[in-house]
Amino acid sequence: GQFGNDGKITISGLSAGNHIVWVKKFNHCSIIRNKDVSAGQTVDMEAHLAQKGSLNVQSTPSGADFSVDASPGYKTPEIVAELCAGNHILYFSKTGYETKRVDKYVNGGTTTQLNVQLDAQQSTKEEGQTSGYSGNIPNVDVADITQTNIPAVMGSLDASSTPAGSNIFVD
Repeated sequence: GQFGNDGKITISGLSAGNHIVWVKKFNHCSIIRNKDVSAGQTVDMEAHLAQKGSLNVQSTPSGADFSVDASPGYKTPEIVAELCAGNHILYFSKTGYETKRVDKYVNGGTTTQLNVQLDAQQSTKEEGQTSGYSGNIPNVDVADITQTNIPAVMGSLDASSTPAGSNIFVD
């Protein structure tokens, strides 16, 4: 369903049990929550959706590979769009330079600047050995959202959203 202009909605006739609730709006970050609904009861939920922003990433030297929140495939200089406002973890790598981790806060509704200085690797190689980063960017585990079995008894969910006009989906 869609939230009204007042940012509120009531969804009736839900089976008692655990439900996955997804609230989304264009150019805002979605929220997914598990909500327990009891038979004959109404459960309240508030969803505050943050506006998305962009990150303008530069490095010295340029041409460094980087990942954002475990998503690889970027190369400096690059603008990464559609990021949720908040803190993001970036890993940078370039042959001959130390791998670097940077935590950066991205503001919603604007482009945040990031300039990264990579440090040259210290040469400790012996004759016949090679140096340089292998190009593998560390993996970050992302939690899965799972659905539980839902008994056939009814309840309701009262939800409010900021900003108004968001969409809501309930399993």
